[in-house]
Amino acid sequence: MGAFVFVALFAGICVSAQDQPPANGAKWMLEYEGKSENELARDPRLEQFLMRSLPTTELPSFHEPVNHAAVRFIWGVPGILWVKTHRYVIASGCPAHACVERGLLWVDVQNDTTVFVATRDEEENSDRTTSSQYPIASTKLVIATKADLSPEKLPDSLRGAIIEWLHIEGVLRLREVTLLTPRGVSAITTDQLCWSGPCSQVRWQ
Repeated sequence: MGAFVFVALFAGICVSAQDQPPANGAKWMLEYEGKSENELARDPRLEQFLMRSLPTTELPSFHEPVNHAAVRFIWGVPGILWVKTHRYVIASGCPAHACVERGLLWVDVQNDTTVFVATRDEEENSDRTTSSQYPIASTKLVIATKADLSPEKLPDSLRGAIIEWLHIEGVLRLREVTLLTPRGVSAITTDQLCWSGPCSQVRWQ
């Protein structure tokens, strides 16, 4: 009888474990399609997700780990929230009371890939002919992820989201783009990002 109970309990534990979503699963974020970024930021699952899904290495110029910076940005002043093709979740924000840098969260829920993008060293646009549309004359950009991405092989959806977000934020020029991955730090050209060059005319859904 004791052996039977033990086997039954063990089987039940196995079934329960199989029914649980993976620790880094992000499909729950699809629930926020059509909702505000503020609603997503208030979800208690978000902080845990960001803390385990993003690098713990320091975000250049911010003196804090990437995952901590992402929490601070997304919890701050709310920005956009897009859910595209029932696969990509894109949210933005900036630190409360200090919107001199901006952050973008991009999540591929199908491949469990999470990327955080942040502007740094923004320069105000003093040119009256362009400042109303582009209040930020130029900025540097950092793209950070645990995924094995390379400058030559950035996902199209990620590049499209970054470009669309930068235009919404009013960025006129990029001075520098850096990719931070487990391989280390790499430079990304504006052509590779599709900020310039022939592919800059493409808009991804």
